[in-house]
Amino acid sequence: MNPFNQFISRRKHLLLVAWVLLTTLIFVRCQANFSPPAPIVDFQFEVAPQFADFYQAYGGVIIFGEPLTESLFDPDSGQLIQYFTRMRLELDGDPEDDQFLPARITIYALGEWAHAGLTNMTLLPSPEGGLERYFPETGFTVRDAFLDFYQQNNGELLFGPPISEILEEGGKRVQYFGNARLEWQPGLPLAYRVQPGLLGRAHFDTTPLAILPPAGLIERAQPRPAAGVDAVLVDVSVRSPVVYRGETQQLFARVETVDRRPVEGARIVVRVTYGDVTEEVAGGLADSQGIWRQAIDLSAVPPGERVQLQVLVYNSEDRLLGQKAVACRTWW
Repeated sequence: MNPFNQFISRRKHLLLVAWVLLTTLIFVRCQANFSPPAPIVDFQFEVAPQFADFYQAYGGVIIFGEPLTESLFDPDSGQLIQYFTRMRLELDGDPEDDQFLPARITIYALGEWAHAGLTNMTLLPSPEGGLERYFPETGFTVRDAFLDFYQQNNGELLFGPPISEILEEGGKRVQYFGNARLEWQPGLPLAYRVQPGLLGRAHFDTTPLAILPPAGLIERAQPRPAAGVDAVLVDVSVRSPVVYRGETQQLFARVETVDRRPVEGARIVVRVTYGDVTEEVAGGLADSQGIWRQAIDLSAVPPGERVQLQVLVYNSEDRLLGQKAVACRTWW
């Protein structure tokens, strides 16, 4: 090859290398600044209308997770609440009043709840020279990727101030905030490596709750005894759409008259159907709020089966008043 052709070939090679480096830098820069879009998900439960705008405006399923329940009334605080896999939202005041809804929404302090229960944690050394922000009100610092995620997702409003330094917990790098726990997930794509932990599910699964209907439907009505009712409305839900080996399904029912008054003393029977098998389980009585809940053992159901749970409601004279079914699936 003559010197001129060698010069041209070398120049083409250098241009190709420069182009590869430039496109790589652009891709990395875009990945660093990329905020993942909220995925489109079909939920078992709807986000309550009182929380829907707040939920969508502040990150949706990525920040709050999917709804674990419908809207519920907390008799201790008098608030409308709703559980999500990552957080629990609460509404101050009358849920039927749609004025100033976002300003009346608060986030339950699940981070404080979870941090108080820690028994085994390791404080990780803090790197030098990275981005950091010190919070004098709690005396802790948020750093690097956690700080980026915190600042890009309205951390002060949603997560609250940090209440720990970065810890190693169960082999995972985490940091606790008043309302949440942020977790580092190194195996995920760059844009998803910092995520709020599943504290909403943990609290819902471990805290005894008085499960009540949405506050707007309670109407503070006196319950009707089942003996004087001819027909009922039945709402049924399960805690988990998928039940894994070793887990127990929780089944919930709300029994009301057609004018939405709670029915007390209605007798519940659950009909469990999967494949060619149908079994009946005695469920007890609805309470003074028309609420019934019970653990349903599905350990005998083979994995991969679709299970129908049909709730049958009877009065004291064994007359069928109403029924409703819900389905779930067993898995490994």
